Amino acid sequence: MKTLLDEKLCKRNLLLMGRMLHVHCAAHILNLIVQEGLKVMQDSINNVRDSVLYWIGSSGRIETFEEVARLLHISYNKKLEYDCPTRWNSTYLILRTVLEYKDVFMKLSLNDFSCFPTEGQYSATEEVCDTLKLFYHITEEFSGTQYPTSIQFFSKVCDIKLELKALVKSLNPLISSMASAMVLKFKKYWDEVHILMGVAAIFDPKYKMRLIEFYLTHIYGRETASDKIQEVRSYCVDLFQEYKSRGAESSQASSSSEVVGHVEGDRLSSFDRFV
Repeated sequence: MKTLLDEKLCKRNLLLMGRMLHVHCAAHILNLIVQEGLKVMQDSINNVRDSVLYWIGSSGRIETFEEVARLLHISYNKKLEYDCPTRWNSTYLILRTVLEYKDVFMKLSLNDFSCFPTEGQYSATEEVCDTLKLFYHITEEFSGTQYPTSIQFFSKVCDIKLELKALVKSLNPLISSMASAMVLKFKKYWDEVHILMGVAAIFDPKYKMRLIEFYLTHIYGRETASDKIQEVRSYCVDLFQEYKSRGAESSQASSSSEVVGHVEGDRLSSFDRFV
């Protein structure tokens, strides 16, 4: 993208000289942030994966797992499935599923496969899953296809920032360490996304600038938030002025075309531009 902007494209033909040419995918950003945090408990995650992979490795083992679940009166309504390591939300779901069947795994570990999560790793997994619940729900909302999502981005990204700020102060060293790693990754994208997504949020008639003021005041405090709020406002104004100037140029061009169409008797030649 940098090469395109610097060497290949004419910036004069782009909105705001190319400042809006590239916007990172919010769901992808969130995936990278959480993946960074999950590295802190990679050993526990690997043990969970190995356990699941072992018990879905053959039809006989699957039947054994189901039988033990029945003996323990645990409903086997969620099948064990291997996760996709590059998609953190699938890792979250496999961790949740294993926690639901914790007693089954513990029972099986007495007679079979030795690579089971330890009691401490189960405990850590449960704490991490509780911590990441908000991130999982936001990922689902970002990935929605049946409703507009652009106006949701700003508030959700701000919720993430505030949540990470609180988690860094956690008395649990695992959670604090995980949150610190996520914050470092988050900072890489924050300056860009909070401005562009803020512009999208302003177009929501329910909130307009009030949403920007609300969240940035919570994040930066009243004394320093004004500059950040003005930065988003200025970006929005610049964008409006850009569209306004381009609209004026377009109107001038269409006016000359309308004259030609009228002279030639083709009254519908400017219909599309009229709409």
